[in-house]
Amino acid sequence: MDTNKLTYEEGMKLLQELLEELEKEDLKLDETIKKFKEAMKVYDHCNEILTKAEGDVKMILDKGMGVEEVDFPEMFGEEPDDEF
Repeated sequence: MDTNKLTYEEGMKLLQELLEELEKEDLKLDETIKKFKEAMKVYDHCNEILTKAEGDVKMILDKGMGVEEVDFPEMFGEEPDDEF
């Protein structure tokens, strides 16, 4: 499957399906590795989409004197999530 053609929503759905399959205990090691690799490709693709969207939002927030960069967690009064 060409992950580069997936929308963010399609990627997240596929990622959820892959994670559910990985949680099954009856997968063979080679199947597990294959699904894990596919999940990582989908994750990277979705992350790229989010990074681009963040850049687009920062451009929209332009106040006329340049782009006002506001991190999303700060924008909503949340702490940054460094988990990923």
